[in-house]
Amino acid sequence: MSKANDVINSPNESKYATAIVQIITYTHPTHKFNTVKEARIQQLDDTNDSRNNLEDFDEYIAKEAFIETYELTENKSGYIVYRSWPSSKIMLRNENDGRLEFERKTLSSDIGWDVSVEIQEDKKVFLAK
Repeated sequence: MSKANDVINSPNESKYATAIVQIITYTHPTHKFNTVKEARIQQLDDTNDSRNNLEDFDEYIAKEAFIETYELTENKSGYIVYRSWPSSKIMLRNENDGRLEFERKTLSSDIGWDVSVEIQEDKKVFLAK
């Protein structure tokens, strides 16, 4: 069994690490989107907070202890966030302060979006090539 911060070299020299991944799915009950960017911008616009724009939000995310990647949901009603953490200990420490739960609530139930969260442990994630 690998540890959460083990780096693995694949045959094509890509670097991977095992991590704990939160899969956060945001969906809107009536909207359809063509791109992840479109869905994320709409979601931030729905907060009615002029401080919430995609560029600033991405800068905020870049300073966190996790890495995020995004994918449009299959039915295009929202998007999926794959939030990779270096370890479950770091994820729990960050989750337990309540800030990330507040963020999810602000970006979902407070504005008419739905959110679900799943956890996948020891998932291989791409680091660099």
